[in-house]
Amino acid sequence: MIRALFFATVEPHVASAARVIAAARIGGPQMLISPAYAQAAGGGAGFDIMSLLPLVLIFVVFYFLLIRPQQKKAKEHREMLSKIRRKDKIVTNGGLMGTVSKVGEGDDILKVEIAEGVVVEVRRGMVAEVVSRSEPVND
Repeated sequence: MIRALFFATVEPHVASAARVIAAARIGGPQMLISPAYAQAAGGGAGFDIMSLLPLVLIFVVFYFLLIRPQQKKAKEHREMLSKIRRKDKIVTNGGLMGTVSKVGEGDDILKVEIAEGVVVEVRRGMVAEVVSRSEPVND
């Protein structure tokens, strides 16, 4: 039954396609695709500045929405890192919270006390934020 239903729906289409192909082989009327010729481009003789306008607009939008805010945030982070001093409470990128116990002059390593008597060394660049600032300490 399924076979009969299949042939009943497909057979008319196959038969008409076969007639078209047979007519084309014999040299009968062209019923398939007629040759198409590309039209010559009209008036596109030179460079058009307006074609670059969308690209320029996209770049401007990316600059003001993505690049500039990221540069501003990176600059603020660098300034924050340069102002770290003893007794500041910090949070590292790994999530450790502690108090800075020693900062070397021009040194990239901070000594951070994370618990009483437990001091770890942390690279200055791995400080995520300064939670609270302290008053300058005179040694």
